[in-house]
Amino acid sequence: TLRRSEVCGLYFYDVNGNIVHVHNTMVKDKDKKWVLKSVAKNGSSDRYVEYPEHVIKELPKSGKICNMSPDLITNNFGRTLKRIGLPPFRFHDLRHYSVTIMHALGIPEAYIMERGGWKTNTVLNQVYRGTRSDFSKKYASQTNSYFDSIL
Repeated sequence: TLRRSEVCGLYFYDVNGNIVHVHNTMVKDKDKKWVLKSVAKNGSSDRYVEYPEHVIKELPKSGKICNMSPDLITNNFGRTLKRIGLPPFRFHDLRHYSVTIMHALGIPEAYIMERGGWKTNTVLNQVYRGTRSDFSKKYASQTNSYFDSIL
């Protein structure tokens, strides 16, 4: 659920066990140069996110977690997708996908907002909430089974 700017702002000292403290961002200054900003996008963007052990093990043990600018993440991500034969999509779409999966798993909205750093559910629901066909089929089947059982 991290934004590109947040990925670029992470350092090894932001990781404690499986918990990542998201609080720095990399943004362009008035001269269009990438700079580290020690303040998150908004108050709720400064957050602690728990990640699976296999993700934490892949992170560097010193220095910056990601030695790229947000633009370089976008460019490298696109090239990587092409190289491994996946259709093109934006790095930011991973944020949308994560929210869609959390909704489908039934995770309460407050916890999704906390993990993604949203202050209100307005943007979360208008922009990020989506559906997946496999979950749609599962929930349609559950709904139909319920009504079949009562008729």
